[in-house]
Amino acid sequence: MVPITREGRIEWIRRNLIPLLDSQLSDHPDKELDEESINTSEKILAEEYLDEGSGIFKTFGKVTLPMIIIDSVSYMPPQVYGLVFSTLGTFIMLVEADILGSEPITAQSMDTVGGPTGGKEYLDEEKVRRLANNTVITNIGLVWLFFGFTMQIIAVWAISSETLIQPIWYINPLFWLS
Repeated sequence: MVPITREGRIEWIRRNLIPLLDSQLSDHPDKELDEESINTSEKILAEEYLDEGSGIFKTFGKVTLPMIIIDSVSYMPPQVYGLVFSTLGTFIMLVEADILGSEPITAQSMDTVGGPTGGKEYLDEEKVRRLANNTVITNIGLVWLFFGFTMQIIAVWAISSETLIQPIWYINPLFWLS
């Protein structure tokens, strides 16, 4: 069960979703990273998933409601539903795309203070936040793209009528009495 508080949700995402969604595509760093820096990166990544992901239902409604209205008025072909979601997902990926995991984010965000020879390394949290945000937006775009292509397949193979919504509205009431 997902906790109610923001901090509880962030911790739940860090414990349960980050290991599943953490990208294995990017290279792991050659140098050893301290556990505290990795934990900080994971927490920031979880915050980005919570902040960016919470708006997905609102966005879904903002995209779907106009399509349903247009479909009910002008008999929009069902393939258009999938195309809209595919286009939106592709647009999200094209505009802001980069997939990184928590360790590569940490490695790319390490900076040195005091010169290269005698300096001390620290974690640049602004850079971690930017890299984590890019990763989350890319993953959201991939989900949109998957959903759109799935709708295209369903519309082309499983639905024989001309629209997705109209058959529900025009069910003959006498059908239910017979």
